[in-house]
Amino acid sequence: MFELPQLSLECGEVLAPCHIAYTTYGELNAARDNTVLVGHSLTSNSNVAEWWAPMLGAGESYALDTSRHFVICPNFLGSPYGSTSPVTIVGGEEGKPPLGANFPAPVTLRDNVAAQRLLLKSLGIERCKAVVGGSMGAMLALEWACCHPDKVGQLIMIAGCGRHTDWQIGMQEAHRQAIYSDTKWQGGQYTGKGEDAPNQGLATARMMAMLSYRAPASVAERFNRGLQEEAGAGGASGGAQERPTAAGMVRSESQQSLPFFQVQSYLQHQGKKFIERFDARCYVSLSHTLDSHDVGRGRKLGYFDVLASLPHRALVVGIDSDVLYPLELQAEVAEHMPHGILHVIHSPHGHDSFLIEIDALNKTCCDFLRGEGSALEAEQLLDSPLQRKASVETALKPMNAKGSVESLAHRVWELERQLAAALEMAEAEREEASTLRERLAAKGGGAAAEQAASARRARQAWGMVAPARSGAMPANPPPSRRLLADLPGPIFGKLPERSAHGAGFA
Repeated sequence: MFELPQLSLECGEVLAPCHIAYTTYGELNAARDNTVLVGHSLTSNSNVAEWWAPMLGAGESYALDTSRHFVICPNFLGSPYGSTSPVTIVGGEEGKPPLGANFPAPVTLRDNVAAQRLLLKSLGIERCKAVVGGSMGAMLALEWACCHPDKVGQLIMIAGCGRHTDWQIGMQEAHRQAIYSDTKWQGGQYTGKGEDAPNQGLATARMMAMLSYRAPASVAERFNRGLQEEAGAGGASGGAQERPTAAGMVRSESQQSLPFFQVQSYLQHQGKKFIERFDARCYVSLSHTLDSHDVGRGRKLGYFDVLASLPHRALVVGIDSDVLYPLELQAEVAEHMPHGILHVIHSPHGHDSFLIEIDALNKTCCDFLRGEGSALEAEQLLDSPLQRKASVETALKPMNAKGSVESLAHRVWELERQLAAALEMAEAEREEASTLRERLAAKGGGAAAEQAASARRARQAWGMVAPARSGAMPANPPPSRRLLADLPGPIFGKLPERSAHGAGFA
């Protein structure tokens, strides 16, 4: 446990004292230059061996090689696993209430980087050989590079992003509202545990999160609309007659007669397990930490320019079925970092694939960290923006070839956005042309009529109006219509009609 007398936060508040729990593996060498810092995910802990065991061990076959590296994983501020958080008791005095709702918000990823930097300095470490992380840990790794570019050698960022989008912020808000709706939340000032805590709200938030951690195909393959009664004693939560619920969730008598699907049992079981190990206030705090993430926030350079300014070799790993942090987000980071390399995990299991497909991930990370004779190292030689863009597009091709709904939907949105911008420009030019015609007509003469005819011929050539000889012929369809016409079927059913300025799905 590392203790700071105080830590000044971006929000203007001060944590005093501030504790950072951490776990280490391997030994620090004499030069103190073999440190690999690992960032964990949202609700995980600093015990890397617990969730990334196939990547951690002694020998070259492990990405986190403890025979060569000093591996350190600090616990996030706000987490209930040791670092200062809402469950921390001020002064550590028994009988005193925890910080609870008095815990500052938001505690940002940059605050965590500042605290971890001081932790490393206390150990005599000035520079990390690499910073590695998955999900929230990937965002921490990127912030480390942005805050201290000269203190980081290489980056491995798995299933993360450069900034939390509205999609992720919206999901986190839905989780928070589930917790707030629990009558035992009491504005975060509850002091009890067990039945006195807002367990129903926290379990519901976890159930919602679990769906975003997987993908539709993965869930369908596992459960296939099976009923819990069919699962028998081998079901996710118990025997055939038991209808388990997460704490506080009561099934009415009428609900008892409804079909009880295995996926329902699974989600409720996950909710019940989660409330036994986590705290609702910590979950809310960490969700705000995620929402604050944007490497361009408050910096002189814009978002893309910040990424372009980073000199680090960076392995950016995305998952083609990830609905929480879609592959486009990792492609965006890899494309704009000068030495960014995109690697795609092809898996049906969604975001959690970085905790499932660990053996393949370990090999990819080993190749990158060795930087010798690997296909990934060859990609590092791409030094022009066009070459890097081509590399990213090549990596995305397998996903696009499968007709990924997320990829096609994103393409439709992009085309609609471009169309809206083009229409705005065309409207401005139309108004300008109308003004010029009026001025020309005011001067008189046959030149005005000839000018109008010429303009009409130009618009016909670009498909903006129908030729005069066939008044019923429609104008050319917009790009999005042509794209959708080539698809084998609709995306999520029939797409709603949208105005030129209203890109986005209903």
